[in-house]
Amino acid sequence: MLSDLWTALSEEERALFRRDDAGAAMPPAPHPPDVLRRLPDSWRLPELPAPVAWQGKASDAEPHEPSFEWVGESLRHTGTVVHAFVQRMKAIDDPGPDAPAIRRALMHAGVSPLDLDEASQRVRQALARIRASRRGRWILEAHEDAHSEYAVTGVVGGEVVRGLVDRTFVDEGVRWIIDFKTSEHQGGKLEEFLDEQQRRYRDQMERYARILAPLGNPLRLGLYFPLLDEWREWAPEEASTRPVQAKLFSF
Repeated sequence: MLSDLWTALSEEERALFRRDDAGAAMPPAPHPPDVLRRLPDSWRLPELPAPVAWQGKASDAEPHEPSFEWVGESLRHTGTVVHAFVQRMKAIDDPGPDAPAIRRALMHAGVSPLDLDEASQRVRQALARIRASRRGRWILEAHEDAHSEYAVTGVVGGEVVRGLVDRTFVDEGVRWIIDFKTSEHQGGKLEEFLDEQQRRYRDQMERYARILAPLGNPLRLGLYFPLLDEWREWAPEEASTRPVQAKLFSF
């Protein structure tokens, strides 16, 4: 029936009925059938490569933090929380954290629920004494090139050393490297206790001095005990502050 009408159609209308073979979509290629391949019975896993040989002590790249059995876990976690709140201080007279915030931070740090009340009291006491102490205010006030919780990594004597400096800054041309210690002391012989603390942490602080020595300033080291409002300071050994022996990578 179309042939009878074909002569009556215009050229444009006829074009609508022509099939464009060139533009016709090609049918999709048939998907190859899935073939299950099995490994031969003689196949074995390849031999693993030899492990990387570490040159030096395995602990060289670990933070050099002294660990003592007499330091309880709750006291250690309390110090961590005090450091964290001190780091967040934008100004020494800013309002401190409230009691619920302190308890949450201690629980997050891992303090046992049985020790929460005592640890919370210790944190509040430490922060209050820092604000009330002339020494504490000097440590936390604005200084040149001041940093809190300053993560540093250095190559000292061919060893990789990492550390976290609680507070460092430059005051009157001297770079201070200070660690907060939330240790408590009951009874007498306070001076002996502080001297012992200085001996225990001297190696750690001297390593910090070696890492920061390339910054070029004369160095002083300090331990601050906020719960006691006590202080120990000293100059690092001359051999520990030679810039040519250390490289500094700070983050």
